[in-house]
Amino acid sequence: QAHVLYQVPPFRLASVWEMGPYVALGFITGTLAPVFLLSLRHAERFFVALRLPVALRLALGGLAVGALAINVPQVCGNGYSVVVDILTGRVLWGAIIGIFACKWLATMASFGSGSPGGVFTPSLFMGASAGLLFGTLVNSFWPGAAQDPRAFALVGMGAFLSAASHAPVMAVIMLFEMTLSYDIVLPLLLCSVIGCVQSPYERGGHPSGYSRAEVEQDYMECEYKSRLANEQHFYSQSSPFPFGAGPQSPADHARALHGLSTINAMRDTCLAAKGYRVE
Repeated sequence: QAHVLYQVPPFRLASVWEMGPYVALGFITGTLAPVFLLSLRHAERFFVALRLPVALRLALGGLAVGALAINVPQVCGNGYSVVVDILTGRVLWGAIIGIFACKWLATMASFGSGSPGGVFTPSLFMGASAGLLFGTLVNSFWPGAAQDPRAFALVGMGAFLSAASHAPVMAVIMLFEMTLSYDIVLPLLLCSVIGCVQSPYERGGHPSGYSRAEVEQDYMECEYKSRLANEQHFYSQSSPFPFGAGPQSPADHARALHGLSTINAMRDTCLAAKGYRVE
């Protein structure tokens, strides 16, 4: 039996009128996700501009997250428990507004200070929160177009992830694997594609608003980080990186080629976390 990461009740498309709000949700997530990624970049710039030692910079980020967590403990962790509560209807929309804002700030502090983590699960949290809030709003004015706001939360997860990663197929398949919920495949596919298209990218795969110098700096930074991490993990002084002078055994060549593929993967992951479209 397959393991379900997010236990959700069965959702279905109750009315054809719901397609209109789902389309609107796609545009909302497609606009919100790039703003979220751009805010993470600004937070990173802020912490770097402080010119603090790495330990103090991490401590400052942890202090900011801790200050938020004292009053809103839901910001801690990857947001899994809150997303489950959203999808099962155990949290009120009024509380979601505060948690949404605090989780956004906590992610900025964590990501900007350089703490280990990523933007995958925060993207799911942001999408679920935005979807629930929008579904609740539509339901209050037009109940027939949003009979179950929790379904909008589920669709919002996939749409936000699609807009943030610019990979709609990956987002849809991954959401299916995590929930095993195939009942609302049509609005999920539609919103994910709209969110991906709505997310602003310029030619070359980088978010709009970036200067050429900023793009080049990001590529150089991610290339350096990936090579350094790969060298520290796979290589020792007796096995130069990636190829050294003198005789090299087949095993050395195999390790070097494996390292090059690992570098590309880590570089692409770094760029995707900064909001770039990696193809």
